[in-house]
Amino acid sequence: MQPINEVRSEETTGTNNHIQRWGRLMVGTVSSLIFLYLSLRGVPLDQVWASLLRANLLFVLLGLIFVMGVNVAKAIRWQVILLPQAPNISLPRYFAVLMIGQAMNALAPLRVGDVARAYVLEGVGVGTTLYSILIEKAFDSLTLLALLLVVALVMPLPTWLKQSGVLLSLLLVAVLIGLILAGRGSRHIIRCAQWLEQAISPLRRLAITRRAMSAVELTRSLSQGHLLLSVTLWTIICWLPGIAGNYIIFGATALQVNNPVLAATFLIVVLYLGAIVPSSPGKVGVFHYLVVISLSLFNVEKVDALSYAVILHLVVYGPTALLGAYYIWRESQMRGQRQNL
Repeated sequence: MQPINEVRSEETTGTNNHIQRWGRLMVGTVSSLIFLYLSLRGVPLDQVWASLLRANLLFVLLGLIFVMGVNVAKAIRWQVILLPQAPNISLPRYFAVLMIGQAMNALAPLRVGDVARAYVLEGVGVGTTLYSILIEKAFDSLTLLALLLVVALVMPLPTWLKQSGVLLSLLLVAVLIGLILAGRGSRHIIRCAQWLEQAISPLRRLAITRRAMSAVELTRSLSQGHLLLSVTLWTIICWLPGIAGNYIIFGATALQVNNPVLAATFLIVVLYLGAIVPSSPGKVGVFHYLVVISLSLFNVEKVDALSYAVILHLVVYGPTALLGAYYIWRESQMRGQRQNL
């Protein structure tokens, strides 16, 4: 029989987790409502609606293609990172798991989709998969930092963007450098983990040595020049369709933008950083406000900017939500079939 104190402890933990989930949801909802109000304030909605009805569907379709190109490139990059540890996992499988994670990131707070990817992907350890996702983020941050520097050479950046972008990027770039160095000093890391397990017996339950070996195996392969170059190239490819998609969708609403290439690049940087802002599912409100204030720097009227934001939001999140829902359903069906065998 389970002790009463343990039962109460589990009940308390469950209650606290429930409160935290609801608290995050409330904070995100309030944040989205505030930003949505700021986006809509002073905007004649009938003009926005009229602009949406005039949207060029060909440009919208092209934008969708480029957005899906981003996801395909991300799946290929993920496959390249894990190829030494999981050579038998197919690209369609990586794409399916990636879309599940992307959908969950869009619908749930704290980017739980990234953690879910580690548990859904089979054929490689959870810890190794989480390390691979951390490597993705570090490479993306390195690219973000490079784009910030390029944009800063052409236009003055808002203080909040400059500070948040540089701090986040430098932090994750430092993580990337640490991972590469860890791969080169792998023997020392494993010996240290073994010593810790021998010196502090409770640590054996955490399987520190096994986890360290998984991390070392991944980082050792990353320290190889050809793999590092391949991941870098695919990271650049991951970002280019996103910038191109932003640029193409300018044509959907016939948006007149000063220096559209720069605006498309600036916009993807702002939206990437905006992912850390608490919001309701789908980034409603936050996404639109970030687009509106970004395009205002390029002399775009608020009505036109909001119309563009609505279309871009649908293009970015629509396919992700639909494909993610499909793959989640398919995953549940596959697991159900395996359990029935």
